Amino acid sequence: MTIPRVNRGEGVGKYLAAETWNAFVDAANYHKMRSERGVNIFGSGAEFPALTVMVKNNTATAQPFGAVLGLDGPIITPTQNADEFNSRIGFNGIAPAATHHGQFCVLREAIPAGEIGLAALAGVVQCEVQINYTFLTRCDIEPTFTQRLYAKPNGTAQILWAEAGTGNKRALVRLGAHRDAVVRGKTTGLVSVGSTNNTIAVWNGTAASGLSISGVRFDWMTGAQNISSGKEVVLTWFADEKTWRITAAECE
Repeated sequence: MTIPRVNRGEGVGKYLAAETWNAFVDAANYHKMRSERGVNIFGSGAEFPALTVMVKNNTATAQPFGAVLGLDGPIITPTQNADEFNSRIGFNGIAPAATHHGQFCVLREAIPAGEIGLAALAGVVQCEVQINYTFLTRCDIEPTFTQRLYAKPNGTAQILWAEAGTGNKRALVRLGAHRDAVVRGKTTGLVSVGSTNNTIAVWNGTAASGLSISGVRFDWMTGAQNISSGKEVVLTWFADEKTWRITAAECE
């Protein structure tokens, strides 16, 4: 609907149809909502730092601005309503599980339980990140936690900036910046051919970082040679299987 402009001194009553007035109210409410959240403090607010979609909060509790939800399929499927499916994008959001690594959204507004609101799938967002090791520059979901992302070597999101130190930190995070994850480390015990639950100590530069990765598999193109404790190894994250594997090792 195009709202007509009026000349100075001209009455506006003849233009105030219900849909015209409602358009003004909607715009005013939207501006008020953005102002209360502090979104528009830099000026015009013309920037669009994130790609947003509609998300239904299917957790049992209200979720705040910046919360993290796993994506659990579309709100409306093409079988249910093809026109609605084609007209807008909407996902069901649930508490993240391990299968939601790289498949999550960050809420752009508080959403009560069972309600629909805006969430970001790509671009730069403000959120909280649990940072236990400051050398990590990637983050992703942690199963069951909706409050924040977690810094980890195989994260599909990039930490562009975060408050200094370790712990729960406010951060600017770029979603959708996936890359292959490859890290160096050392074995902490004997790694047998075909084993699937090894723990590897991650190294940063020339020293142990203090971070360990568990659940590492040594079951692919391994031949018949085990790996002794204390050997240098290379770990590769296989995103399609959501699994760490040893893909290279120091000679015995």
